[in-house]
Amino acid sequence: MQYLASVSNATAVKTAAAWEYTVPNGQYSVTVSAGDQGPYDSQNVIRVEGVTAIASFQGNSIQEYELGTVLVNVTMVD
Repeated sequence: MQYLASVSNATAVKTAAAWEYTVPNGQYSVTVSAGDQGPYDSQNVIRVEGVTAIASFQGNSIQEYELGTVLVNVTMVD
């Protein structure tokens, strides 16, 4: 996940990150999850090909994780 400098957290990983996977052109249903166990100080946003799958989720003792599924179009330019 990517750390936001606007959030004060001494233990956060501060290296930008992204997941990439090469697939053929087409439409895909993509499922992702995000969350954390206590102290519940992370806000999670996950976008897949520019489509928000999880928007500003912050876990708590009742719901530590959130699952999101989006339909995205993949078009590779040669």
